[in-house]
Amino acid sequence: MPSLLRALANVGVLSVFVFMFAFPAWGQDTTEVERLRNGNIGFISEREDDTEIFEMRPDGSGATQLTHNTAVTDLSPDWSPEGSKIAFTSHQPGSVNFDIYIMNADGSNPERLTRSPDGEFEPTWSPDGSQIAFERDISLAEGVELPNIFVMNADGSDQAQLLPSRTSSEYAPDWSPDGSQIAFVRTEPGGDQIYAVNIDGSDLTQLTRDSDYTNSSPEWSPDGSKILFSRQFGTSVAAKTDVHVMNANGSDVENLTNQPEVNDGDATWSPDGRQIAFVRGDCSEFSPDVQNPCDIWRMRADGSSPTQITRNTDDNYSPDWLPFGAGVIAQGNGDDTGNAGTDTAADDQYNGGGNNDGGGDVSNDDGGDVNNPKDVIPDTTSKKPLPNTGGVPLLGLAVCALALVGVGFSVLRTSIRRDP
Repeated sequence: MPSLLRALANVGVLSVFVFMFAFPAWGQDTTEVERLRNGNIGFISEREDDTEIFEMRPDGSGATQLTHNTAVTDLSPDWSPEGSKIAFTSHQPGSVNFDIYIMNADGSNPERLTRSPDGEFEPTWSPDGSQIAFERDISLAEGVELPNIFVMNADGSDQAQLLPSRTSSEYAPDWSPDGSQIAFVRTEPGGDQIYAVNIDGSDLTQLTRDSDYTNSSPEWSPDGSKILFSRQFGTSVAAKTDVHVMNANGSDVENLTNQPEVNDGDATWSPDGRQIAFVRGDCSEFSPDVQNPCDIWRMRADGSSPTQITRNTDDNYSPDWLPFGAGVIAQGNGDDTGNAGTDTAADDQYNGGGNNDGGGDVSNDDGGDVNNPKDVIPDTTSKKPLPNTGGVPLLGLAVCALALVGVGFSVLRTSIRRDP
């Protein structure tokens, strides 16, 4: 009998071992093992001489217009963290200047949040969606404005200046993914520099210091370790802009685009941090050459494999990469772009080699395919359920269960034969 008891104990230990390693999600809240996936891209387009907000797949297909405000300028769209709302800048009839609005992801129910006589621009959501930081151009005198950063609740209440200042222009805020800091641009005598500050206004830190350059458009990486930004070299007609990246403390600055006689900027990370969407060209507000508009491109996070994704005769800019499942366009189930399994050899090459099958990579493990479970990374912040919550397929469950039963019977039989 002692041998039998020992055998039963061994079977119990074996059972615990199998379930711990074969079924790591068993009995857990599936939100703790969720995955980041790349969704569609929102952007501004000046199609048909009207500035409106659009959404498209990451390959440029399925472009869908979300705002229809004829003779009204809509700018700087920023999707909320879960993708259900869009904050943007608009100069609507009846308002004296540009204001911050929010609307549903399909463009419905626009709501005005700011009502000051000053212009407000560049809204950015806090990671929990409860607040919005934005730029307000404070009027100091007739024709004299001083941009400063403000923060407000997502319903427009409790608007407060982040860093009270009457001497420095501060603009282009971006919230860190942990919600503790805001990166922004401050105008300095030698050029515009990037700073970071705690959301309570403390611990102001300068991140860029080279007075030979003008820096703009900072954006934190999804993991908070890096910051994308645009850097302009030179002035006037000879100026050139490239997309750069640096560590969050300002070290190790790297030029990601660096194409001769081409301007690149206004960059944004994909939700998984492995790709970057950016703007290439000379937009109409900076250049009269409408035959060479600016378009949205994408590239890997190291700057390789740049690929053009908008192609028309109008300017396209201000990209914002949505989380997977957000937005109004179906994202498909076959390839890295969400384009329903229609990726080409070029798409496969862009996504790290792939299999060039023209039908969506199912074995490419480089992080490109938003619908390939092998190509996504763990997410510790998202709270959406996983489609497969069992840890392994049901067939694997059945096989392991049968194996466990077989081992148990074998151990019991051996123990009973030896038991005196």
